[in-house]
Amino acid sequence: MARLGGGAEAADVVDAARRAAQRWEPQASQQAIALLASLDAEATYVSVPADMLGEVFDALLSNAMEYTPAHGQIRLAVARAASGATVRVSVADSGIGVAEEDRDEVFEPFMRACRSGPSGRPGAGLGLAFVKAVVEASGGRVAVQEADSGGAEFILEVPVAEKPQKTEKG
Repeated sequence: MARLGGGAEAADVVDAARRAAQRWEPQASQQAIALLASLDAEATYVSVPADMLGEVFDALLSNAMEYTPAHGQIRLAVARAASGATVRVSVADSGIGVAEEDRDEVFEPFMRACRSGPSGRPGAGLGLAFVKAVVEASGGRVAVQEADSGGAEFILEVPVAEKPQKTEKG
């Protein structure tokens, strides 16, 4: 499995998701968007540094916020696969979705949806390219599909890593 950052230690994806949900809750509330988090209770480690995991969640949630209208919904879910070998991260929204013909290209740098999101916020179109690069560097994969709520659902499947050993500093 490829490792990021020259042997970076594994980080808890459940904790990173919880922290991201807490960071984004005030903006969701301000935009009248329900931000729901369904997270495994048990810590699950992946070979991605904690700061990069935070950036991955921020990119996914920022994207969802941009394309979800007021009174919409965003669902963040993290669950370990039945096999225990991977963890599945999902960010689904009730926004405009991603057209089927754009689903492969949406992860390319500088790609932006044809229709501007309700927020009208500018962006460079690099967030999802970053997400893909980080996930693939950890040995995982990323995809987008139509969400049950009609918007987009971004799904990450990342291999589970061993819990890092704590080292004592003397």
